[in-house]
Amino acid sequence: MKLNVNKEEAINNHNLIVPIAYDEVFREIFGNPKNIVFTEYLVSALLNIPYDEVKGKIVFKSKDSDNIKVNKKKMEKDIVFVVDINKGHVLNLEMNLNDLSDIKKIRNTKYISDIFSNLLKPGDNEDSVKYVTQFNFNTEYADKKNKYIYDEYKYQNKKGNVLTNKIKIIHINIARMSELWYNKRYKRYKNISKIIFWFATLIIENEKSKLQELVDSSPINIDIAKDLERKVLTMNDDSELYGRYYNKEEEEKFWRDLERKELRKEAIAEGLAEGLAKGLAKGLAEGLLKGKLEKQTETILNMYEDNMDIKLIAKYNNISIEKVNEIISDNFNKKNKS
Repeated sequence: MKLNVNKEEAINNHNLIVPIAYDEVFREIFGNPKNIVFTEYLVSALLNIPYDEVKGKIVFKSKDSDNIKVNKKKMEKDIVFVVDINKGHVLNLEMNLNDLSDIKKIRNTKYISDIFSNLLKPGDNEDSVKYVTQFNFNTEYADKKNKYIYDEYKYQNKKGNVLTNKIKIIHINIARMSELWYNKRYKRYKNISKIIFWFATLIIENEKSKLQELVDSSPINIDIAKDLERKVLTMNDDSELYGRYYNKEEEEKFWRDLERKELRKEAIAEGLAEGLAKGLAKGLAEGLLKGKLEKQTETILNMYEDNMDIKLIAKYNNISIEKVNEIISDNFNKKNKS
């Protein structure tokens, strides 16, 4: 795996590819019903259940799903689905390619809690409640003190009493797993499937030749592994995708434009539902976008007042450092005028 590559170097290096770990590729490989066999093999390993017991039992959930009403923007990048075992096991796959901050971990907790609570119905008993598990694929340790590559969390009190066994978050350090795979030290982890180490290495690999070597040594069905490789290489034929991954500014612009398009679609849909005129629907879209930007400004100012580093503020809000400084400066000038 070759890290810290800039766009110019990437263009000149024909061996480099956009890894599966990148949100757009990750969702296409593991979140597309057309490629469901890849997800089945991954889930089989993650849940330690024979493949035949998972095959044909996965149903993907969209952000507009009736029984999973959670943050829509969050679901643009995550993959949520139900495995029809254990009376319906809801899984959420999240890929954290960037640093895993405390803020992100807190948001993950809220997100899975939203999923769990929205699945509860009046009259449910312990047996009827679905299991909900969130798998976070990280490129660093979630617990930097103990450094577990496969770290499981449940809600519990200080005495260690678990609130429920039906909800848990599992952090997987795929970067460390990749290292262990290549130096063949993964075998000492008897309680973790070899297939998980293989998937972790495959997901994060961004060199074409090593991807091919991984596929040739596949612990899963070789034809399925070869098909997965073809899908990844086909996606890499898209020069825009390649440019976004190896150029941070292009990537940020892509996600901002996508969010604006989604906001406009929602506004227009709401306008039509209420019988509003096209002009009013356009105004509603602009109003929603303005409200979104105002909320982001409020978040940025709160983070700044909490003495958070400007670079981190820019990173967590997907905007440039210059824009963060501009927002802070404008707020300072307004306060002085008043």
